[in-house]
Amino acid sequence: MIRRPPRSTLFPYTTLFRSGEVNTLRYFSETFLRELTFSDAIQATEVDQWLDIIHVSLHHGNNKERQSILKTLNSHLGKVEYLVGGRFSIADVAMLGALLQTQSVSLSQTNVKKWVVTCLKIASVAKALNALSLNVH
Repeated sequence: MIRRPPRSTLFPYTTLFRSGEVNTLRYFSETFLRELTFSDAIQATEVDQWLDIIHVSLHHGNNKERQSILKTLNSHLGKVEYLVGGRFSIADVAMLGALLQTQSVSLSQTNVKKWVVTCLKIASVAKALNALSLNVH
């Protein structure tokens, strides 16, 4: 069975769509969740880089690519609390979602597991996962 990526209709009377979880997240964060984005161009670019890595290597990559990204992620999170700018952002939302979807949390190293626990302590994240009936321990 071929899984179609999530797709959001931007304008219902036209054929303009955004396809894929990462692009849908970009759209919703830019439109509705401004507190999860950055106005600083450098930090916004860093977010985009993480979102591209998530899309290419975690969602669509092979095991070798996933392992490489998990290693890079672990190294990065050894120096910072969140992926970009010292605060929770859409990069963290997307990465957490990708790790849970690909069941990569258990394969991750210490810094990634610590970051996952930190993210799960955020009330809105816990509420969203509860609403989706996802039990993450």
